[in-house]
Amino acid sequence: MLKCPNCGQNLVPHTLRSKYGEILILDQCEACGGIWFDEWELYSAQEEEIKNLEKIEIKKPLSKFNLGKGNGRCPKCQVKLEVLKDPFIPREIEIKFCPECRGLWLKRGEATEYKEFQKKKEILQEGKEFNKAIEKILQLHKETPEAIFNVAEILSTPLNPLTLKPILPFDSPEKKYSLKIIKIAKTILDLIFRMVR
Repeated sequence: MLKCPNCGQNLVPHTLRSKYGEILILDQCEACGGIWFDEWELYSAQEEEIKNLEKIEIKKPLSKFNLGKGNGRCPKCQVKLEVLKDPFIPREIEIKFCPECRGLWLKRGEATEYKEFQKKKEILQEGKEFNKAIEKILQLHKETPEAIFNVAEILSTPLNPLTLKPILPFDSPEKKYSLKIIKIAKTILDLIFRMVR
């Protein structure tokens, strides 16, 4: 059985779902509540699943007797754990990692804090992508001001079902203009879908 690097007690396996639909098996200390994540498990675990795991009542309350009695080594390969130094992770979250198997150790509560941090970071990233898409529309509008007003027209243009390109006469003078409008329409639809999901 795997042993806790923090207090030396047994790690109990728990089954969780990942964001990608796969099953993860995380190991939680039955005394101190810390969690061992194999490589990539922390990043792919669902936030709600982690919160539920950290809510589980610990059977053996942590006492002064077993506090710090762990060996500070990886539960899988027994290599000394190191503190992960990442300037993008808040200082209050201390993640220890195994340089051999790339597993991660987090004390009780830190996994939830990390998932909340990860969620905020993803929201900020989506906001940046949204702003870039708006800038792209504005730039296209500067290049072809009337294009935005013709988006509805292009959305009703028949498409080739195989290529998803508009069906236009080969030598049509509107073809180049229509392709620019399609580009704007696609960007606007991408924005709408981002706001809806």
